[in-house]
Amino acid sequence: MHSNIYIFMLLYLISASSYSSENVYFSCETDKGDVKLFVDENILNYEFSKGDKTELSYHSLGDGFSGFSHNYYYRYQTEYGKVSFSKGKYKYSVFSHYEGNEEMSGVIVTISEKEYNIPCRKKIINKLVDLIPLLQCDKEDALGCYPER
Repeated sequence: MHSNIYIFMLLYLISASSYSSENVYFSCETDKGDVKLFVDENILNYEFSKGDKTELSYHSLGDGFSGFSHNYYYRYQTEYGKVSFSKGKYKYSVFSHYEGNEEMSGVIVTISEKEYNIPCRKKIINKLVDLIPLLQCDKEDALGCYPER
């Protein structure tokens, strides 16, 4: 009888954890740590972590994922997309580039007009193209904006 209760409790915990409201749009491992861009309870979050410790986090400010912006460009066999935010003197851009048969993604950190590229060495999830239409465009960036539908 007690074993049935334990089995029921275990199944409940497993099923409850699988219905998380978190939706991951981008996640990868870099040489510096792990990058994750996700929506949880209608808030867009960026996390950079090393092991179990979050080194940097940033989340949207209010409705419409305010505080984040996008840029996007595409043509035949080419697609460039990025999601950016600023924190202090730093600008962070999670990017995904595809050209021909080559694909590259990661994070670009900009400070004082100098860029540091942190490439993904192992991509886990890349759904930036699904997130980009939900964000405001950074119209001052040369890359351009996602086409309005």
